[in-house]
Amino acid sequence: MVSKYDGLKILRMTKSRKYHSCSKCAQEIVPGENYYKEHIKDKYIHTLGFKKYCASCYERYGDQLLRK
Repeated sequence: MVSKYDGLKILRMTKSRKYHSCSKCAQEIVPGENYYKEHIKDKYIHTLGFKKYCASCYERYGDQLLRK
């Protein structure tokens, strides 16, 4: 499904404060670990349902994760 905000999405590194699961490989992301989360470049647009990716998936796929 294509969203009108797909062109505005970027991946930003974030430090986990709770347990998450990678949207690509389902690896567990533990508190204190860095992971990459989808963000919207425009700070005035707020949407829910951003995907989270572990550091190894980001190293392997990079920004291609936004175009899947």
